[in-house]
Amino acid sequence: EIRLADNKALAGLKHLNRLEQVMACYEWPQECAEVLMLNHQEQVVEGTMSNLFVQTAEGRKTPLLEYSGINGVMREWLLMHATDLNFQCKQEAITVKDLQQAQSMFVCNSVIGIWPVKQFLDQHFVINDSLIALTEKVQQQLSPRFLSCANV
Repeated sequence: EIRLADNKALAGLKHLNRLEQVMACYEWPQECAEVLMLNHQEQVVEGTMSNLFVQTAEGRKTPLLEYSGINGVMREWLLMHATDLNFQCKQEAITVKDLQQAQSMFVCNSVIGIWPVKQFLDQHFVINDSLIALTEKVQQQLSPRFLSCANV
């Protein structure tokens, strides 16, 4: 029920005012690891602690963060390295109907990495080979960077 407010000045920025996401966490069913948040235009923006990527018949999409949402570190990294990862992705408005017609989806952030979505509403997803391959590529590319930072 909690919606993300539109604020073009803060859209995409990582900031400490995450009150809407904190409030939305109280609405979680216990069996869910993450839930998705909408804005007041009924567009899917992000998870309470993650960014969203969706595979549809038209291709891969991630929500446009023009008026709300956080451009997380992992989201930004995936978009920046899209060519190297063979991960073409459009940033555009995504609706609940788009998610109901999705072939697969995942959420991500810099702490959890990539989490495949197993279920959205009554729709169950199979974790497909392309998502497994992407996850492995991301792990291979990121692991040396994290390890070198840990040794500093």
